[in-house]
Amino acid sequence: MDEDGEQLTTEIVGYLKTNSSREQQNSFIKDYAPDHPEKKKFKPLSLREACNKIAHTKISSTGFFVNNNRHDVILCGNYQGRNWIAVINILEFATCVQGLPEIERPNTFGIFDE
Repeated sequence: MDEDGEQLTTEIVGYLKTNSSREQQNSFIKDYAPDHPEKKKFKPLSLREACNKIAHTKISSTGFFVNNNRHDVILCGNYQGRNWIAVINILEFATCVQGLPEIERPNTFGIFDE
């Protein structure tokens, strides 16, 4: 990874569909499987975008899929009047996060000052 955080924008951890209806969101959560036919309409989701979707998801519009090979989280939300659906592969996400370099940051909160 370079100093600009290239890994955050190039590592693919899932898929994203924008411009979906509320009904499409609900149906996708209910019927999701890794080979769901709607996934053909999705674009790759980077680690950075996945973090953004996690932060801005509508908690009541989430789902998950787990089997021996996959651990996917389905998140839905709205950005500027457009509904979106994100599928994040938790194993890929965790692997990418673990691979990020540790950055020492100053303690600006004073919580752990000795």
